Amino acid sequence: MKLIAAGCSVTHGAELDHPFMSEENSQQSYPALLAKRLSLECVNVALSGASNDYIFHTAVEEIEKHDDVAVLLVCWTHSPRLTWRAFDRTYIIHPTFATAMKDVYQDPKHRKDVGKIHISSDANILNELEQGVKFAVTHMIDCDELDRRRNNHSIALKAICEQRQIMFIELDVMDFKNVGKYDEEERHPNHSEHILIADHLLVTYFPNGLK
Repeated sequence: MKLIAAGCSVTHGAELDHPFMSEENSQQSYPALLAKRLSLECVNVALSGASNDYIFHTAVEEIEKHDDVAVLLVCWTHSPRLTWRAFDRTYIIHPTFATAMKDVYQDPKHRKDVGKIHISSDANILNELEQGVKFAVTHMIDCDELDRRRNNHSIALKAICEQRQIMFIELDVMDFKNVGKYDEEERHPNHSEHILIADHLLVTYFPNGLK
């Protein structure tokens, strides 16, 4: 049986091994720790920098791949983000950074700083990304609209999980801001803080174990 986890960098485990993406990050993340305590296999599809749209679609895609999902854990992220896949590349646009990568587990070959915006890619398309960030921040990142979509995504996931008898754990990345000092110190959770998060989820959602 499996626990599927979808979210952003906090759920992926960013900075535990690598600042962005690595298999070691996800293996040490709070979803993996929680799954181990429940004797489940963890499938962590979280992406550092992911938008809520991306989180929703990856969760649905992963559910469709497996017929033995016991738990779906979704941790929504901050609204002002755009993430999508197109032409074998994953694009991430955020008010302070943008990246385009065929393999998000590889370090970008090209980097550029434009004011307070950091741009990176595996191909030299930095100028196009720069223009895309300017357009997206001005005309596409509408937090009210993105929050409305997140609410719709939540409704859809609840219905899917109810239909398939999957336990649905719905979280927000800000739920953890008082765990340790990572929010105060403007970093991602460290090893001990991931343990604290996993322990909290175990007590909150599985006081009598997995039924």
